[in-house]
Amino acid sequence: MREKLKSRRKFLGAGAATVGGAFAIAGDTGTRGAEQAPKEKSGIKITDLKTATLRANFDWHLIRVYTNAGVTGLGEAYWGAGVEDLIRRMKQFLVGEDPLNVDRLTTKMVRSMSGAGSQSGATVTAISGIEIALWDLAGKILLWNEGARRLYGYEPEEVISKVSSSILHTPQDIRAGVPEQIMQAALEQG
Repeated sequence: MREKLKSRRKFLGAGAATVGGAFAIAGDTGTRGAEQAPKEKSGIKITDLKTATLRANFDWHLIRVYTNAGVTGLGEAYWGAGVEDLIRRMKQFLVGEDPLNVDRLTTKMVRSMSGAGSQSGATVTAISGIEIALWDLAGKILLWNEGARRLYGYEPEEVISKVSSSILHTPQDIRAGVPEQIMQAALEQG
């Protein structure tokens, strides 16, 4: 699990490096613990967390994390008794926090829900669903500066909150795997 998180951090960090810092992709959460403050503050804060349950072969819990920047993240928590209630209980630990500190917030949720079942079952399901929504936020362009505008030709309102690959690459390049090739080259070359 730890190795996957490191890989995601490298991937997201490489995305920001690929365009020379012209835009910011959220998600560089480092290895800081829940008690440590992030090195940089994005100014983006979680304002709300809502759930919806889809009744199908199982109850599927959808989670949407809202921010003051107008960007939202969507996650999904698997079925289980009490999952929706646990998600709602965790809202108090998230509102007002920077959603880009995914590792710190995940650790905070685990520690805050400590006790019987906090490392398994419905609690982990609820935390995982929220974490997915936070990573969804991390994969969206959140900042766009003058350099990015000149480089790509898009105005901020055209790109903020969009998924970077859908804006910065043609559909043909996406199908050909060009974004992944760029990310891999950035990882290998630094």
